[in-house]
This record gives sequence, structure tokens and C-alpha cells, in this order.
Amino acid sequence: MIEQVGVKWVRSGDLLEVYIYKDIHWVNRPRQTKKKKGGIEKGGKNYDEERSLAVSINYTKKQLRRKVYANIKRWPEPNGKVTNPTFLTTTFKENISDLVQANEFFTNFMKRFNYYVTDDKEAFIKYIAVPEFQKRGAVHYHCIFFNLPYIPKEKIEETWSHGFIKVEQIKELAGSVEYLLKYMKKDLARMIPKGKKRYLASRGLHNYVEARGGDLFMLELSEMKGLLDEVQIHNYSYTGEWCGDVESFVYDLSEIDLIMPHILELEERFGVHSNVNANICDTLSMPASRPKARRDKNSQLTLK
Repeated sequence: MIEQVGVKWVRSGDLLEVYIYKDIHWVNRPRQTKKKKGGIEKGGKNYDEERSLAVSINYTKKQLRRKVYANIKRWPEPNGKVTNPTFLTTTFKENISDLVQANEFFTNFMKRFNYYVTDDKEAFIKYIAVPEFQKRGAVHYHCIFFNLPYIPKEKIEETWSHGFIKVEQIKELAGSVEYLLKYMKKDLARMIPKGKKRYLASRGLHNYVEARGGDLFMLELSEMKGLLDEVQIHNYSYTGEWCGDVESFVYDLSEIDLIMPHILELEERFGVHSNVNANICDTLSMPASRPKARRDKNSQLTLK
């Protein structure tokens, strides 16, 4: 018997995630509502601030992970060469604990550093930086640079001018990305002013490509399963509060040259483009407008 499922497909550079939803709950999801007393109520239950913060941090980590992978080996250095990213840790010798002030120092550093590297005021260096608070309360930054050429450590430290630095060329990508994400903690979220981002990033970075639904698209993707199985990194299942039973597949598209052309061809055919969160729509999947009513049960698909 074929089960009703929904599909979410996310590509971050060479990293492809495919989510198969056995019991879809994308619509009519209870929203948070404010109450005069008793805080916030969600779905008839008392709002749990700690749980909400944990969910928010996990969501930010997931978005950040995809943002990083979407930009790895996508930006050439000034000489045109494309290499692995570089890690940079910057610290303050003074006890700078005001994140707004620290962010201003870091932004000004990037302007000076960019000019030192390129001899041009136009922003060239692509980066993502995650702040962390030390035990003494001082801010420091963990940064990943996507197109930084070799610069002597002394020159970087001189340009930074606020304290010591640590520079490291990334060799193992997956572990390095997770190392950056571990600094995204609940304590950081509590100390960031409302409305401010939890990390800094240069403008113009590539985004991941996301699509939801689309039986015809998924059938096309399932025909590539033989090739995808060769580059599968993870396969796990879980049950979500609102999405029900989900099976997830993660693939490294860089491992086989034949994969990426097919993926890009599908994106072109189904109208999915970079920096756009699009719903792939065909005659059997829910419309791109995502109506309030639940999806028709006749929309069926399994990943073979």
C-alpha cells in the first residue's frame, strides 16, 4: 500500500538533504498566542521559554549550517584560486562585554582587513562570524572565511589590533562546520539584544535552495537513487510534534561528478533557483500557495 507523504528537498552547495514526510502537517499548525496573564499559550499548553529557546537555537544552527555549506568553495581568492575555507578566532584583550560595541569593532576590522587584502574599498572577502562570551564576560569571534588568501598571522593580528588571534586552514570540512556551530548556544541567545542577529555575515553570500512537495519531481529524483546511494552520508528517521514520522537522507554531491549536472537540470526544469525558497508544484502535489485546508489524500508518493 502506497502511503501519503510530503517531500522537502534542500541543497546547500554540494550537500543535499531529502526529507520524506509520512504524515504531513505543514498546514493548520497551531500558532503562538499572547495572553494577558500566564505568559504565552501554544496549542492549549503553557508556553515553555526554555524549550522555545532551545528550538530557536537548533533552527538557527540548521540555517547556519546550510549557509556555510552553500558557500564552501564557491568564492575565488583574489588570484582566482578556489580553496578550502579558513578559520579565524579573534579576541579582545580588554573586557569588551557589550555585543553591539564588539560587533562594531569587528565590522570595522573587516573593512580594514578587506582593504589590506585587496587594496580596494569594495567588499570582497566572504565570511560568517559567530560571537561567543568567555567566562570573564568578554566577547570573541569564531569566523569562517570562504576566499581568504594566505596572509601572515602577524599582519592579521596587526589589522585586528584588539587582542590575539588564531588562524587555521580547514582540512576536514564536516567537523570544522560543526566546530563553528557548537558556539551557537542558549546563553548567547539570551545575551543578544532583541531583533539582533545571532551571527555576522558578509553581504551577497549564496543561499541554500529549498523546495517542498512535488510528486513528479520526487519521481525524477528517485530515478537517481542508484547514484545517490553511493554518496549517502546519513539516513535516519524521527518523529516530530507537528510533522509526524519523517525519514531523512543526506548526500554529498561532490563525491560523484555525474550527480550535480542532473541536480542542476532538475532545478532548471522545476523552476527552483538559488536564494529562493520555492514550492515545487505539479498536478499531484499541493499548490504553491499552500491553502489552509489539508492536502488532498490522493497525493501519494514513496521513495523507492
